[in-house]
Amino acid sequence: MNKLFQFILLMGTISSILYSCSNTTDSIIRNFNPLTNLGGNDTVSFTMDLDNAIVDGIIIPTSNQTRDGSFSFSFEIDNPNSDNQYYYKIYYQNSSYKFPEEKNGAIHPYCHENFYGSWEDVSTGFKTVNGYSVTDEFRIVGNPRDERLYYGGDMSKQVFSKERIENLKNSMRNTPEWIKSIQAKAEKENRDIEQQLFLDALWMIKDESRKGDFNHRWKRNPRVGNYEFMLVVADEAAYEKIPDYIKNVGQTDGNGSFINPFYYFRNGEGSKMEGVSVVTSERVLKVSATIDPAKGLYINPAQQRDENIDTQYQSDMCNSTENLYENAHFEQYSHAIDRGYTMRNVPLIRDVIDESYSQDDFFGAMERYDSTELIVGHSFNSQTPCETAYIEDGALTLINPGNVEGEELRKQNVGAKTRIGFTYGKFRGKIKFPRQLNNDNVWNGLTNAFWLIYQDEAEWNNRRPAESDGYIPKGEDGEESLEKKQKNYFYSEIDIEIVKTSPTWDNEEFLKDDDRESDNVMFCCTNWDLANQDPKKFFKGVDNISFKDKTFELHRWTDHYKAVTSKYPIKNDKLYDPDFFYYEIEWKPTEIIWRAGPTPDNMELCGYMNDKYTSIPNNQMLCIITQEFHYAEWWPFQPFSQNGVPFPKNDIEGKVYEIVVE
Repeated sequence: MNKLFQFILLMGTISSILYSCSNTTDSIIRNFNPLTNLGGNDTVSFTMDLDNAIVDGIIIPTSNQTRDGSFSFSFEIDNPNSDNQYYYKIYYQNSSYKFPEEKNGAIHPYCHENFYGSWEDVSTGFKTVNGYSVTDEFRIVGNPRDERLYYGGDMSKQVFSKERIENLKNSMRNTPEWIKSIQAKAEKENRDIEQQLFLDALWMIKDESRKGDFNHRWKRNPRVGNYEFMLVVADEAAYEKIPDYIKNVGQTDGNGSFINPFYYFRNGEGSKMEGVSVVTSERVLKVSATIDPAKGLYINPAQQRDENIDTQYQSDMCNSTENLYENAHFEQYSHAIDRGYTMRNVPLIRDVIDESYSQDDFFGAMERYDSTELIVGHSFNSQTPCETAYIEDGALTLINPGNVEGEELRKQNVGAKTRIGFTYGKFRGKIKFPRQLNNDNVWNGLTNAFWLIYQDEAEWNNRRPAESDGYIPKGEDGEESLEKKQKNYFYSEIDIEIVKTSPTWDNEEFLKDDDRESDNVMFCCTNWDLANQDPKKFFKGVDNISFKDKTFELHRWTDHYKAVTSKYPIKNDKLYDPDFFYYEIEWKPTEIIWRAGPTPDNMELCGYMNDKYTSIPNNQMLCIITQEFHYAEWWPFQPFSQNGVPFPKNDIEGKVYEIVVE
């Protein structure tokens, strides 16, 4: 036998002796150990194996982590009645990111959202107890209730290979009515036929992935944090009384609702049922995930939307091959360019940071050029994948490229997005963002951001239905948008944006008197709640919220503004002098906490919100890291206009070393 497994089995045996379970006084269950093949104490730490998580979803554990890719558990029956048959079932629940099972003496209205499950095959109900001692196994998987909402097409066919795209294009070309509609669409959108064929092929591949009988467990991935384990043993009479929707967690009650078994057996009818023994193990499983740049950077053709992209910078670690489609933890991100705003930029190339571009230089240039000399346009995304975002020495490098005299001047954004979705967690990025202020406190125009974004806009990833008036769709603005609210909507976003702006929302004099001289940047914390007015303290304007020993000003411009933001001043040198810094968003069911610090154990509280003031999202989200040339008008009162910031002379570099979710 492998020595490692011998050791694991030995430690598991010792653990079953040392760590007894918290039994009810009349329980017949003894020595319940939910993790007999893992050593350790009360809390067993475990890192998710993400090797196949893109296609198959997260599985805890995998065959890389235990001998048979399962957790073993065991228990004993204390002097069972030989004339009675007993039945058992194990349940697990994430206890770090959950709603309480009970509220005001009744079932909590959201406890069905908790991540809980039992046997992977939900049709397997209670099993028969044979003898005095039972040993069995289980594992934690995505979509543990086997909900049809999370089913779809064959994920292996979602690969955007050239062959698959060409086959679809040929089908469209060879179908007269189809090609006619393509031609009409291309003319309307001012595109050539080949580009429209390509875009329609991408849409078809994406659409096919949403239809089918494949269990997309990745659409409801297991959560990070602690898991608790509950064992239920029932005699034959009690077993017959347990409802089918508790025996099978995939079934619903007469009202079409899922009932959390942890409520049923702790607080509901099962807690009073004679002949039922329930124990919860003192041992818990603590799960975390590491999103690793060294696994590669995927170039998603659907994101690029260009059939003839330049591939000269692609490499084994940065490309659109099937291998990286299945394994890469990151993909290159392209910003949505808001063309409702236009830059009118001074026509200068300078290195604001290294050339000590002074405030006199900045404001002098703003006055020197008239409107005919300014460069009018927008920021850009890279047209050459892997040139400005790539993997180097196991880290993700992000580049805002410099400019050359005589060529078109550009302020180019850069970013990357993770590819494995989570609901809730403490997302902590180890990042070396580029410096934003020089020695004269002049801003280089960059907004550094670490943020979360919804994983998909399909129905499976909708937020909790609004109870009152609904969500304003992301693209709707103005007073009239209040009339366009939707009860169900997918959009969610939680941000850290670091930018040079005033710490206040309504004091323009502060800007003139102080902020241009300050070496602070603003650590801005935002939750996009889409103006959902369900929270009891929904507000517009400014409201204060206190947490720990700090008070934060929350701000919403109007009752139809779709986000709530706070600002927290932090020293430019403090963030950017070290080789890296940690940025953290702790997203919980009822609150969001923002932090930053030099080590995971030394984090400074920078922002806080809860569900009394803003609607906290509950859908699955991804993480994004960006270095973007924001319009300064988005952050009043700004001391430096983006229009006055010269085009960068040299490449501006950032690095992402890892993202840990726990």
